[in-house]
Amino acid sequence: MPTRNVNLTEQLDRFILTKVESGRYENASEVVRAALRTLEREEQQYGAKLAGLPAALPKAMYSRASVKRFIFPCHVRLWASFVYPVLPRLIC
Repeated sequence: MPTRNVNLTEQLDRFILTKVESGRYENASEVVRAALRTLEREEQQYGAKLAGLPAALPKAMYSRASVKRFIFPCHVRLWASFVYPVLPRLIC
């Protein structure tokens, strides 16, 4: 099995020692491997969410809620800027 030398902060070193002393892990290598497996799983989940974003984005952009929340206020501000020229500076 390949080995690596890593520099840890005092906080991470204490965390590893705590996990080993709890008896859940036999040694520091097991703690680090478990942490890396968790990081790998989180990265895969993030990648999957990111890959699905282009398909979900058009639905979110044109949903009724987004029109009410984003597009309508912009029209109100534009109208207000013509009727009350000082108002946009007060709103924004």
